[in-house]
Amino acid sequence: MIPDQYTTPRIEDALQCLSGAKWFSVLALRSGYHQIPMHPEDREKTMFICTLGFYEFNRLPQGLSGAPVTFQRLMERTVEDMKLIEVLVYLDDIIVFGETLEQHEEHLKKVLTSFHEEGLKLSLEKCQFYQPSVTYLGYVVLADGVAMDPAKLEAVVSWPRPQNVAEL
Repeated sequence: MIPDQYTTPRIEDALQCLSGAKWFSVLALRSGYHQIPMHPEDREKTMFICTLGFYEFNRLPQGLSGAPVTFQRLMERTVEDMKLIEVLVYLDDIIVFGETLEQHEEHLKKVLTSFHEEGLKLSLEKCQFYQPSVTYLGYVVLADGVAMDPAKLEAVVSWPRPQNVAEL
């Protein structure tokens, strides 16, 4: 079997597209992968066994080697004409952006309409709408640019260190 060669975007390249934006909305899908139905012919490839019997997935599970690229392809196809201009998609992390509040609202409506047409459902409690600053992919995004998320930096700085070389 030849693995799918579709790639996820480089985060650094994608974040450059946010330059000039002043308004942001971060969208979170509800159980993203599980919203994608498995093709009936591919279900047998997901078969597993447990004490209760044999089972196969009807929806795309995480953990399959092709799941991330399948999901990324669907997301990019869903926002195809808006990609990198109005919205960034990195797997199930979505950020909609605009230079003005009116432009941002127009972009957000287009993205939400595309999601609705594709049958994708959001987890509203995890979404952030119309924000001047958001956290996205481990970065803080704001009108002035992109910076590392201080919470991520703190986790590295406060990582326990061995007292001496012998403990390594």
